[in-house]
Amino acid sequence: MIDGVINIECPFVDAHCILTNRLNDIYRNALITAVNKKLEAVYNKDPLTGLYNRVAYTQMVIPKFKDYCKENIVCAITFLDVDNFKDINDTCGHHKGDEILVNIARILDTIKPEDGIAYRFGGDEFVVFFPNATEKVVNEFKDKVEIAMREQNIQLSVGCIITDPCSGKS
Repeated sequence: MIDGVINIECPFVDAHCILTNRLNDIYRNALITAVNKKLEAVYNKDPLTGLYNRVAYTQMVIPKFKDYCKENIVCAITFLDVDNFKDINDTCGHHKGDEILVNIARILDTIKPEDGIAYRFGGDEFVVFFPNATEKVVNEFKDKVEIAMREQNIQLSVGCIITDPCSGKS
């Protein structure tokens, strides 16, 4: 003790500072990660329907498709387009058009094959991509879509292609 003051170097203070700084870093990184996940969702998801959007389609399907081709897995890509959508918006209003798009998205997301992914490709266009496709699976999916849309009084044009992994075509 010098002049009534304890002059001891305290390792506790250094450890406390290091620990506090490290916890702050962990907290900041957790916040940044959470914000990045939210931004990614905003970037990759259609705000109206909640489905993945065209950007996500490009980022997700192309790499998956290449992997499936390497594994010799047959895939299906189904394109769906609402018939006369402009007329619906013009005569019934955009609110009705939005309701139809949301309804289609819900239906597609519900009836797509288990390992399939539904996308809102743009405007009134949708894409459903799924691996392990056969003629039977594709026809069952198309039939379910047609029945569900007929029940909702929605007319869609539907096209589907089944890939041939050995063709080398993208």
